[in-house]
Parts: sequence; structure tokens; C-alpha cells
Amino acid sequence: VEVATSLGTVTVDIAYGGAMYAVLPAHRLGLRVRPRDVTAIVAAGREIRDALNAARAAEHPEDDRLSGVYGTVFTEEAGAPVERPDGTWLLHHRNV
Repeated sequence: VEVATSLGTVTVDIAYGGAMYAVLPAHRLGLRVRPRDVTAIVAAGREIRDALNAARAAEHPEDDRLSGVYGTVFTEEAGAPVERPDGTWLLHHRNV
């Protein structure tokens, strides 16, 4: 799904695992999964979630209570040097 953000338009995947999540490599927004980018990652994750929900881009086929993007998952490219984790999960759009 394409979504416009203040950092540019990006393509995200929508994944379901009990809730809907937007998933994308951080580099698509010029970010890296590292502590110094955490503020920008949180802001981008919120922006992506809000834009997808406004567009109703993630609709559960059977239960509307499960519709909408709940979280944003940023990944790092395989083999890229990372300072700690291999991905960032933005939980409740304030906890990383």
C-alpha cells in the first residue's frame, strides 16, 4: 500500500497477526534502525498509521473491530550493520 508521509511517499506491507501492522524497511524513509533515529522513527510510525487509518487501508474481512493499523514495524536490511536490534516495533505509538 502506498502512503504519503512528510518524508516522502513509501510503499508499506500490511501484515496481520492478531492486529494489523504496517511493515517497511526504515531506509525507505531515509532512516536506520538505531537509537539516534528513534524520535524520527516514532514520528514516522505515527504518521504512517494515521494516514493508513484515514484511508481505511486495512479492513478486516470478518470483524470490523480488528480493522485499522495498530502498529508500525520498521526493519533493517539483512546484513546491514546495526547498533542493537534487527528491527524496531513501535508499540502503542510511543514505546519502541
